[in-house]
Amino acid sequence: MPTVIPIDAVRIGAGRRKTIAAKVKALADSIALLGLRTPITVLSADSEGQHALVTGRNRIEACRLLGHTEIAAEVETDKLAAQLWEIAENFHRSDLTVVQRAVLVGRWVKLTAAKIKRDQLVELSQVGPKPSGRPEGGVRGAARALGIPKNTAQRAVNIAEHLSKAALREAERLGLLNNQRVLSDAASSLGDNEQVACLRRAAERIRKRKVQRAQMKAVLEGTDEMTKTAGKAKFHAWFDEQDIVAQMQVKLWLLSGDAEVYFEEWQQRYLRSRTKGLH
Repeated sequence: MPTVIPIDAVRIGAGRRKTIAAKVKALADSIALLGLRTPITVLSADSEGQHALVTGRNRIEACRLLGHTEIAAEVETDKLAAQLWEIAENFHRSDLTVVQRAVLVGRWVKLTAAKIKRDQLVELSQVGPKPSGRPEGGVRGAARALGIPKNTAQRAVNIAEHLSKAALREAERLGLLNNQRVLSDAASSLGDNEQVACLRRAAERIRKRKVQRAQMKAVLEGTDEMTKTAGKAKFHAWFDEQDIVAQMQVKLWLLSGDAEVYFEEWQQRYLRSRTKGLH
């Protein structure tokens, strides 16, 4: 059951993300019209009467903007459960990077392990029938609770636990902070230097892919010089230089452009080249 507490009695931790003025204003307009429909969540008051905020930073700022001095709050007495709740609420925010989500998943796994260990000790100290089953923990539990695939959770934990600060800075410089597969591959490498090198190799592969896609787009649209001046023969020579992934992309794009007549020929050329390589 929510209780009403003074807004000034809510302590906001130093590590909290900054609020966005436009979002706070929109929320304030909604609260002014409909009232606060979802209470904030806080921990029990400390010796100074302060409640640590768990969830609801924007709601607090919106109520402050409206001149409110009190706010409805759910008071959580279990600190571990409160931390898990905070992660769950923040995990699906659209402005989080892959790295930030990875850190949250890593925290979830560690907190869940601590909660299970604590609950086991409590269970052993109790007299009476023991509950059947065991709380789900680890990566699988994090994936289920946060609504993400297990392999996504595994990569996130790998990034959170092993990606070095030097690699993180390099990933930001290269614009790779939202590429989970690349970040996880780098995190699996040993040492700062190898992680940075892994990121640079990935960035170069991505750059080449962009160049290839631009070439394919030009071929598809008929604006590419080699197809206009040298015709089909030069196009085939260019096509044969691409790797299998790029070749399949060319086929798919050209098929969508009603060029199905080329597909069978390219397929046979590829099969012949593969057969030749086996002998």
